[in-house]
Amino acid sequence: LGEAGLQLLDTDKEGWNFAAADRAYREAFARHGWNLEVLNAVEAAERIRATSVNARLVETIDAWSNTREQIRPGSGEGLRTIAQRVDNDPWRQELRDAAMRKDRAALERLAAAEDILTRPPVSLQLLSNALHETGGEASAERLLRQTQARHPNHFMINLKLAMLLKLPGLKHSPRNEEAIGFYRAALALQPLSPEVYNALGIALHDQERYAEAVEAFHRAIAVKPDYAPAYTHLGNTLVGWGKLPEAEQAQRKAIALVPEHAIFYLNLSLVLSSQGKIAEAVEAARKAVALKPDLPEAHVNLGNGLRSQGKLAEAEKEVRKAIALKPPLSEVQTNAYAALGAILLLQEKLPEAVAAYRKAITLQPANPTAFIKQGIAGIHSNLGETLRRMGQLDEAIDECREAIRLKKDLPGAHYNLGVALKDKGRLDEAIDEYREAIRINKDLPEAHCNLGHALLEKGQFRQAVKELRCGHELGSQNPRWRYPSAQWLQNAEKLAQLDDRLSAVLGGKTQPKDAAERLGFAQLSQMHHKQYAAAARFYGAAFTGEPKLVGDQPSDHRYNAACAAALAGCCQGKDADKLDTKERARLRQQALDWLRADLEAWRKVLEKQPDKARPVAVQQMRHWLEDPDFAGVRGPDALAKLPKEERPAWRELWADVAETLAQAQGKAPAEKKTDTK
Repeated sequence: LGEAGLQLLDTDKEGWNFAAADRAYREAFARHGWNLEVLNAVEAAERIRATSVNARLVETIDAWSNTREQIRPGSGEGLRTIAQRVDNDPWRQELRDAAMRKDRAALERLAAAEDILTRPPVSLQLLSNALHETGGEASAERLLRQTQARHPNHFMINLKLAMLLKLPGLKHSPRNEEAIGFYRAALALQPLSPEVYNALGIALHDQERYAEAVEAFHRAIAVKPDYAPAYTHLGNTLVGWGKLPEAEQAQRKAIALVPEHAIFYLNLSLVLSSQGKIAEAVEAARKAVALKPDLPEAHVNLGNGLRSQGKLAEAEKEVRKAIALKPPLSEVQTNAYAALGAILLLQEKLPEAVAAYRKAITLQPANPTAFIKQGIAGIHSNLGETLRRMGQLDEAIDECREAIRLKKDLPGAHYNLGVALKDKGRLDEAIDEYREAIRINKDLPEAHCNLGHALLEKGQFRQAVKELRCGHELGSQNPRWRYPSAQWLQNAEKLAQLDDRLSAVLGGKTQPKDAAERLGFAQLSQMHHKQYAAAARFYGAAFTGEPKLVGDQPSDHRYNAACAAALAGCCQGKDADKLDTKERARLRQQALDWLRADLEAWRKVLEKQPDKARPVAVQQMRHWLEDPDFAGVRGPDALAKLPKEERPAWRELWADVAETLAQAQGKAPAEKKTDTK
């Protein structure tokens, strides 16, 4: 019966396993021929009264009754009736009656009595339980502390005090440290208790004392080699410690011991995900869901795995199932909304993704461990990336900086901050953040590539080639790498070679060999030397020599050419002072023609492939309407400075861009007004 009470700790998650304790009490009595659920109260009381250990049996029945009440209120009444028939102690009768009525005031009066500590420790433990269950947590803790001080060598009192201090969801706290001390005291009194070693390991894990936690789980296993909960918690701790293969081995051992346990498959799925074994992780998560459909964590992890496989609709469905189950722990709710945000971001549902990430942040645990804090930092970083894509750069930068405050060595946060700073025009700061991301994780291909692009803009071609080559080599090892990094590298190498010849070409001493070289000289002139008029000439000659460079599809080359022509036409750039009024007007018209052609190409794509093209078209049209390169030909103030005959065409273009944006967003376009001014 004493061992049956320890089954409260026999759990694969944080918390108390009342069902396991109930089952163990029932089996212990049945093993000796006493089925208290079948015997009537009178006969059961007579049998117990006739034993030489009737007082201890009554204490156990009271504990069993309390356990039953935690599972289902009212289900412990039959056991309580048996205890009352055997035990005629008026004080304990009063305690049972007050506990049954959930009368907290009566329980508080019992606890406040001057002679309360003269009662047996087990009775005081039951009073503490009843106080805790009726909302008197402070009184329950005070009574247990007083009892422990009076009976420091009482195993169950030390254990119960540890359990009370180590409540589910309480992380990384001074109370955890106290709980660890009382668990150790209980083990000193009863060292062959695998359940207590397991509970001690959980408390040590939450304090990030991983080596000690691993030792505690190994001690539990040494006492009871087939004790599955110790294996699964050992696996969880090894994950936090970064020992993933050993963690996987421990989780598989737990499953081998108890093959139909959903939590064990969930924990295995988490380990497999951490190792990049996505297909196996999805399979394990599906098994967890099949065994326990109301386990929200399993749906979340299945959703994450499906997202990694690109199955976004199915992933979203699983994560929304988890949210609908209303997980009781804030950590699980946070993970569910964070997973939903990641899926929505990939689906380009940006406002919905922002809402999901913000919800995840508001639900974060009050006292997160460092491991959980890292996850929350990741949520801030992802929120920053989402806000950046929406053009809310200041908010994006703030979120990325908050992520870094929470976890300064999070490479993704530094990378996302670099991208936002680059979009903000703060190139030097962006370069610093890319370099920091690479310092933390030298194998981050996106950071190398973006650093290479930034160095190209600075005109540091050789360093740019080095970074782009590194990014390409790393990225191309990933079968899901979707970026044209080989083309980027080739372009950078070409620019490095062309830069040595640019001054000679501009001076008329030599000529570009072909359209590809003209395009390269255009990019050099535009991005690195700020000679926008020359860039526009090179672009025009390249398109004439090789029409396929633009064709009838949306073209980055044509758009960049329009940027260069617009800037030169509005007196921007190092070579703008060489242009007369007529040439500037011609360049503005050329910019308008190129933009108009590209807009028509976007409209055709939207018409032919609306579902595929909409997210990209939304991003592009927003960029057109905000791109500072067109500040001289967009907006009432800028257009008022242009010759009167040019204004209507530019107004019509920007109205058409806004209409295309609305179409891509699925909105009804605003009614266009005829411009006669």
